[in-house]
Amino acid sequence: MRIQSAQLSKHHAGFFSTLSRATTVCALALLVACSPAEDAGSSTSDQYQEPLDQALQRAEEGNPPSCATVFGHANVAININKEGNTDEAMQAIEACYVHATARYIAELLKPVKAGDADCNVLLAQSSVQRRAMRTVLNGMKVETDPLDQQLNALVAPEVERWCPPNAASAILQY
Repeated sequence: MRIQSAQLSKHHAGFFSTLSRATTVCALALLVACSPAEDAGSSTSDQYQEPLDQALQRAEEGNPPSCATVFGHANVAININKEGNTDEAMQAIEACYVHATARYIAELLKPVKAGDADCNVLLAQSSVQRRAMRTVLNGMKVETDPLDQQLNALVAPEVERWCPPNAASAILQY
């Protein structure tokens, strides 16, 4: 089963912004690898885990998560091999696009919360990142609207809380 934003309760909207790096790595690994699955044997394999960890580490450092390797492996499973585990590929795509990006946005919001940064400038970076990843996924014939909806559900409360309405609407638009 793909990670659903409904699995994360609304009162955990700031979840990713308050966790330490190690705790977030463990939490994301649990969400991805240990989520109940439709197929009992389904979990995120090693081919996805290392690139997911790297993407999360970049996000933790306030850098855009690099999902290229995750997307590359997923593209092979979905579009080239066609015999690969497409559920696993979609879990990995979702983990990187939704959860690593949510962590990145949470990191970008930290200076905003402290009041010493411009929300418009910082969060414009995340919009560019999302558009780039969406372009790659659309090329792979992966529907991005559900992923964007999940991502927005995770980040909207914090973005709307800390950013002026014009910035918040730009960030949450897809």
